[in-house]
Amino acid sequence: MIAFYDRQGRATAFCEDGASLYFWDGRPAAYLDGDMVVDYGGRPIGWLQDGWITDLDGHAILFESDAIRGPAKPERLAKAVPAPRRPRPAKADRTGEAPPRRPVSSTSWSERSFSQLL
Repeated sequence: MIAFYDRQGRATAFCEDGASLYFWDGRPAAYLDGDMVVDYGGRPIGWLQDGWITDLDGHAILFESDAIRGPAKPERLAKAVPAPRRPRPAKADRTGEAPPRRPVSSTSWSERSFSQLL
């Protein structure tokens, strides 16, 4: 399991299968399409690179413990065991949609939280 932490160091999301992101309470949040993070409605919301999940502008949203580069990481707070994963909704059809242009990675945190992107 990969745990993702927010800018306050709180365990916020996790990934167990290398493809699906869940909130810590077990709700499905998004999925990975290559290194693009997509909500279940088919809308790109960010990118996964170097252990960071960024928004579409390249600003950091979440990090995993061994993330490299990016902004200064806060001290990680103690985490509880994540809740069981709830069923994922069906993925929206993205056939024919061009992905957004990947931004240059930033060394700053986003103004938005992970949940605000969804």
